[in-house]
Amino acid sequence: MTVAVTAAHGVVIKLGNGATPEVFSAIDGVHNGPNGPGFAPQMISARHHGSNDTFMKVSTVDKTPVSFDLYYDSGDTNHAALVLAAKDGAKKNFEMVLTDTGAEKYAFGAFIQASYTGQVDGFNVYSIQLNIDGAITIS
Repeated sequence: MTVAVTAAHGVVIKLGNGATPEVFSAIDGVHNGPNGPGFAPQMISARHHGSNDTFMKVSTVDKTPVSFDLYYDSGDTNHAALVLAAKDGAKKNFEMVLTDTGAEKYAFGAFIQASYTGQVDGFNVYSIQLNIDGAITIS
């Protein structure tokens, strides 16, 4: 089934091909998202000796996943690559170009989680979660 490209609220999510230099191509059919990435500081509290006042300090910053739904087309090479990487536990590189006036770009590596749903309206849908591994570069 051929699926028309839909806007993901104007955000473009791109999948890397793993080559050197890596080439990124837009993932078509993204809807219901994307949500994320987010940044979740993990805090510790401490207190100086002899003081009753505590202070907070960031110990690490966890990255929350990117999630979206995908109108799945088995003939689309990016769709097939996402599902295969999820099945094999392979890490892939991604870029997200946001819709702000500066077209800010996030780049990151992630492991993919994919869950299939057959919709009542006849569409094949995969719920995709990109579990970020490592740093997020913002440019």
